[in-house]
Amino acid sequence: MPSSARTPPSASASSLELAHAARLAAIDGDVHAAERLLEEAHRLASGRTRAWAGALHLAEAEIHMEHAQWQHAEVEAEAARLAFAQEGSLVGQLHAREVPARILARRGDDDRALAAFQELDAIWGTLHGPRVLWGRARCLTFIASLHRRHLRLDDALTRGEEAVALARKLGEDFTLQLIAANTLAGVHFAMACKLHPATRWASHVTSLAPSAAPAVQKHCRAALVVLEALWRDDGSYMQTMTASNMAQVLVLMDRANEALPYMERFLAYTTMQKKPHMQADAHLTIGWAQLACGRPREAVRSLERARKIALGIEAKSLLRTIHYDLSIAFEALGRLDEAMHHHNEYSHLAKHVPYRQALAGQAKQQGDEASLEPFYLKRAEAFIRTHLHASPAIEDIADHAGASVRAIQLAFRKFRATTPIGYSIDTRLRAARDALVGGHMHGDSIRALCQRYGFNDPSRFARDFQQRFGALPSELAREMAQ
Repeated sequence: MPSSARTPPSASASSLELAHAARLAAIDGDVHAAERLLEEAHRLASGRTRAWAGALHLAEAEIHMEHAQWQHAEVEAEAARLAFAQEGSLVGQLHAREVPARILARRGDDDRALAAFQELDAIWGTLHGPRVLWGRARCLTFIASLHRRHLRLDDALTRGEEAVALARKLGEDFTLQLIAANTLAGVHFAMACKLHPATRWASHVTSLAPSAAPAVQKHCRAALVVLEALWRDDGSYMQTMTASNMAQVLVLMDRANEALPYMERFLAYTTMQKKPHMQADAHLTIGWAQLACGRPREAVRSLERARKIALGIEAKSLLRTIHYDLSIAFEALGRLDEAMHHHNEYSHLAKHVPYRQALAGQAKQQGDEASLEPFYLKRAEAFIRTHLHASPAIEDIADHAGASVRAIQLAFRKFRATTPIGYSIDTRLRAARDALVGGHMHGDSIRALCQRYGFNDPSRFARDFQQRFGALPSELAREMAQ
């Protein structure tokens, strides 16, 4: 498989070639390389043609984009467009016009950004040649991302698949294939989240527990197929993003232990590159995976690191998610006051989150009133998780959570699409599966496993286990013994 890094320019490269290489390096997220190449292009600076001027301005614009210097990026992009217009290069003008469209998307002006990319795509569609394939694939990638952001997932899937097909047809640009593949995988992941039983009430992705729902698993598998086909552990920016995206899919598939190494790669890269927002996000996703693995103490450490970074850069959207996950982790550790504090912080920040607003609109269309899940639901879930040896009575769950039986039943139905007993059964089945996979049976029979996790009927346990995980417990035990 080819490397995701582009071929560096030769030692005899011209100033124009170096400017093009600088622009592509910036697009790939390698700002340091882009700045070095641009400095060299300026040093050579022979034959100051309009094409040379346009290429340099465009490279400058891309570097400013990476530094989130939107105004400077717009100025440089407009200078590039004018230079390419004087040269008569329509392709160059289209590349320059892409920059302000991306700025609109970064600033949240999605309607104008979508209109701009659709206009660019229509113009690209009238042209021919490899550079046209590159331009169209990029436009379709951004269009798919914008549709995904507003949960127009059928449109996003169509455009994402078109982008991947064009990138594959072009072939030589492996980075473009990675960008398109990650976008398409992101659409499948969004579909999996949308079809998750608890999504109507989720305020963010990490509030979703792993799910065995067939529709969720289907789209997660589709996302993994797209990403794994291009995965290469080469330490590049795009491959690091691919690792992060694969990790999130694996957590939702209930394969969090497999996800953690990919997340660690993402964290190492963001730390080395000194990207604080991405670094906080890496610690957050690691905390999510650790919670899914039943390791709340480690999750607290990861989430506290994320919180410290997010506070420093005033990343409110990240903070909202971090506070939610910290409330889960502290509740699992029995530290109720700290759990309640973080839940209150989450509730305050969750009122101003675009993703939540989109989901609330979806719920409203279904005739529901969107609301935040109550803290006593977390208390009830924690009580069930600490009573894996038996299915606790609903009265005991309610008493521990500090709510009425009716309130507990309604909360599970509304926010988890199940009953307290159903949640208990699923939790104990997962614990039994983890015992088998982790080799913690210590010679116990399947019957002993039933007793350990409160299943009185081994036959019923085997049927439920097979329905949940696709294999009988005895089959899984034999597989792990080999």
